[in-house]
Amino acid sequence: MFLFSAQGILTIAVIALLLFGPEKLPEMGRIIGRFMAEFKRAQESVEATIRAEMYPSEAPAAASATPAPAPAFSTSSDEDDEEEDEE
Repeated sequence: MFLFSAQGILTIAVIALLLFGPEKLPEMGRIIGRFMAEFKRAQESVEATIRAEMYPSEAPAAASATPAPAPAFSTSSDEDDEEEDEE
């Protein structure tokens, strides 16, 4: 638990300052921050994929509430009724 205490964090900060110097330290922080954000996004994506595969019945409601597309042809029988009336 040494690494998670205040003393451990201070020790890591001093070692990083000595290794990289004050010029490179902000750049290293940005690189680590970008890596952590990308890793978190990838982790959430994998978790969502696994959850969708394991529990397909719990799919988001928005996906199942999508209306069906309208048919390309007319389904009403109005035209048929008109043809019968003419005969």
